[in-house]
Amino acid sequence: RSIQLTPSGYFESKAGAPAVIYCDFDGEVVNQALWSSSTINASPSGLSSSEVAEILKLVAEDFAPFDVNVTNDRSVYDSTPSNKRVMCISTPTDTAAPGSGGVAYLDSFRNDLVCWDFNLDGDTISHEVGHTLNLDHHGDSSQYAPEYHDGHTSESRDWGPIMGSAFQAKMV
Repeated sequence: RSIQLTPSGYFESKAGAPAVIYCDFDGEVVNQALWSSSTINASPSGLSSSEVAEILKLVAEDFAPFDVNVTNDRSVYDSTPSNKRVMCISTPTDTAAPGSGGVAYLDSFRNDLVCWDFNLDGDTISHEVGHTLNLDHHGDSSQYAPEYHDGHTSESRDWGPIMGSAFQAKMV
């Protein structure tokens, strides 16, 4: 499915939906005490516009069953009530959780607290936004690290649960 851009060049998956997932690739200054006792100056992602478009497409597909607008338009985020939006910052600046691929607080969607994507990919955005919606990890007790389900690989595709860790999917 192709990406539809607004006249201003931004992406919106479901314009007018009551909830918004704002994917921020441009860098951000964050002053939220739960993340750091000092201001975090998150660098821009450094991704190309085509890479951003692919990420937005993936996140929009993950949330397609729900009445939520996935966008990279800051004005859409800003005009949405704070209890109906979340910002996920894609940045190489991992000050909020050094060494991790991303991080979010559980059940924080309605608290206007940002979440973080340090892997710079759509899977991590969807996963961290899932945490803000109070979703925990999807584990598989038969695997070495039961907290995360590693997914599956077939001849034609990789699959893994959003709340798993399918970065290197394999048949189990």
